[in-house]
Amino acid sequence: MAGKLDMRLGAHEEREFEWGQHKSRPLESVRGKYVYVVQSLHGDAAHNVNDKLCRLLFFLGALRDADAARRVTAVVPFLCYARKDRQTKLRDPVTTLRGGAFRGRGRRPSGDARGP
Repeated sequence: MAGKLDMRLGAHEEREFEWGQHKSRPLESVRGKYVYVVQSLHGDAAHNVNDKLCRLLFFLGALRDADAARRVTAVVPFLCYARKDRQTKLRDPVTTLRGGAFRGRGRRPSGDARGP
């Protein structure tokens, strides 16, 4: 995809800890840049959909913490839980992620003492 757009992929680090936690971060400056992250959330043998979703959300947060521009865009060709957008049985949960988990994650400017 990056080649078709005549862009290069940004370097990033992903690290697994022995107790099952994960860390990911950009390895180059994203300050003031518009950033696009392409990640399918389709489960596979290495990671289930929940692992992939957490990794994506944590990486998007790391980009914002690294002062990416106002817009960090996640391109998600397969969005897990997207089909569970209505109740089909009594007390059935609605677990859709259609934008809700990704939208409204902006940060306040540094120095804002009002808190979260």
